[in-house]
Amino acid sequence: MLKRVVYKTICVKPINVLLRLILKPFAHLLPARLINRVPVVGTINLPVPNSEKVLILSSRGADPIASGLYWGGIESFEAETFKVYFDLLKTAEVVFDIGANTGIFALLAAIDCKDRQVHAFEPAPKIFDYLQRNATINKLNNLKPVCSALTDYDGEIDLYIPYSVLLPTSSSTLKGFRQAQETVTVPAVKLDTYAAVHHISKVDLLKIDTEGTEPKVLEGAKSILDRDKPVIICEVLKNRTENALNAIFARSNYKFFLITNDGLVHQDKIVGDASYRARNYLFITPDKLAQKLPKIPIV
Repeated sequence: MLKRVVYKTICVKPINVLLRLILKPFAHLLPARLINRVPVVGTINLPVPNSEKVLILSSRGADPIASGLYWGGIESFEAETFKVYFDLLKTAEVVFDIGANTGIFALLAAIDCKDRQVHAFEPAPKIFDYLQRNATINKLNNLKPVCSALTDYDGEIDLYIPYSVLLPTSSSTLKGFRQAQETVTVPAVKLDTYAAVHHISKVDLLKIDTEGTEPKVLEGAKSILDRDKPVIICEVLKNRTENALNAIFARSNYKFFLITNDGLVHQDKIVGDASYRARNYLFITPDKLAQKLPKIPIV
C-alpha cells in the first residue's frame, strides 16, 4: 500500500517534473538500479544512435523501459542486443517484434527505415495501449501494432497477468510463469497464419521475448523457418525453454550464439545464462552470419 501511494504521488505530473529537474543533473552519480526506478510522466525525446532521427515515447509513469531510457539513454537498455540488432536491420525489410512490450525494438526498426515493414505483437491490453500510442506519436505508418499472442495454434489463449504498480511486463501465456493476479483471454495466432493472411512473402528478422513461451511461437512458424530462414533474436531463460528450443532446431543448420557485452559467444547447444545477465540468443544460418554481422566479434 505504501509503495502504491508513493508511486501515485510522484506520478502527479507537476511533482514528477520537479523531481526530475532536481535529479537529472545528478543521475549519472546514482546507481542505475535506483535512478531507473524513478518514473517519468510525459513525452520523452531520445536521439537514435548513429542517426539524426529521434524516438518519442509517451509515458504515464508506468513504463519502466521509458523511465530507464530517460535516465540512461537508449544505450543503457540491452546494449549488447541493440548492437547486434542495429547491424541486422541494415538488410532487414520485414521485421517481427513478438512480445513487443511498449515497442522499443519495433519503434526503432520502423524509425530507422520508413520502407521497412514492422509488425509488433503485444497481448497484454495495458501494455498494448502504450505500444499503440508510441506508434501513433512517432507517425509510423510502417509499424503495425497487433494485440495478440503468437503461439502454436489459432484461436484464443489465457494470458496470466501478475500484480505490479508498473506495467505488467512479465505477463505470460505460460501458466505459473509468475503468480497471476488476473487472467484474461486474448486472441492467439500462429506466425505462419498471420503471414499468410497478410500476404507476407518473406520474413527477415524475428525478435522474440514472450516470457517462457518462445518455443510455442517458433512451433507456429515452421513454414516461415523452412521458407525464409529468418535471423532470430530470442530470449532464453535458464531451465525454462532450452530443451524445446534445441528440439526445434535439431535438424536445421542454424547456429547458436549467446549475445554478450563482449560479442557473440558460440554455443553447440542452447543453454540459458545462469546469471541471467545475458538473456538473448542469436539464431542464424552460417551464410547470413558472415553476410549480416561482419563486424560483430565472435568469442
